[in-house]
Amino acid sequence: MTIKLNKNALFKMKKHFLDEYPNEACGIITKTGVYKPMHNSSLLPLDNFTFDARELCLVDASAIVHSHPDSDNAPSAVDIQGQIDTAIPWGIISIKGKTITPLYFWGDGIETPPLVGREFRHGPSGTDNKGDCYAVVRDYFKEEKGIILKEYPRDDNWWKDGENFYTDLFTDAGFISIQQSEAREGDGFFMAINSDVINHAGIYLGSQSGLILHHLAGRLSRREPLGRWVKLIKGWVRYNAEGLSERKLS
Repeated sequence: MTIKLNKNALFKMKKHFLDEYPNEACGIITKTGVYKPMHNSSLLPLDNFTFDARELCLVDASAIVHSHPDSDNAPSAVDIQGQIDTAIPWGIISIKGKTITPLYFWGDGIETPPLVGREFRHGPSGTDNKGDCYAVVRDYFKEEKGIILKEYPRDDNWWKDGENFYTDLFTDAGFISIQQSEAREGDGFFMAINSDVINHAGIYLGSQSGLILHHLAGRLSRREPLGRWVKLIKGWVRYNAEGLSERKLS
């Protein structure tokens, strides 16, 4: 899916976002590529946005866009949940003073960026060709297996706030624990990187190549030999949508 923007839509959007700064601004992109600014009716407009959801049907929306004043352009857990709930792509522009970042979109239906060579950004992959480690796992299953894993809302650095995203949710996503000796192409692994909590995941690409696919913060996503990382792996999992095993993640 490509989000259509007519000739003046991006200019109007950026002007609206700058005019509303330091509050969050929001708007809708119609299927004809028109930008429709919306009134942010949030009681805390510095931190979030809201508008009448009926507008999405009235204007035949193709995407929702909003600004992140004085913060980075990574989606928050609230943003990710909002995109899931509305089932259309969302876009973000970050504003710091008069500096404004490029608009990008994320959401199912957006073209998947290459699995290798993408830059790290917290959250789902998007048209900025970035994403986090769960994004590359999810995109691998989509592109290589034809399987759409569930998307989950998550804030950056969730493991520092007492959350256990991987161990708590991978069973829900259809995964079971396996032993390292059982690992085959397409199985997943977990690591704890500078953390007491598992906070990193990737994909084993099989014994023939001996490679893994993963994406660490501050690095491009890449394929690397398993041997470099095997001592850091805390567990292995396999996708099992049919629920043929009662084993739980450990």
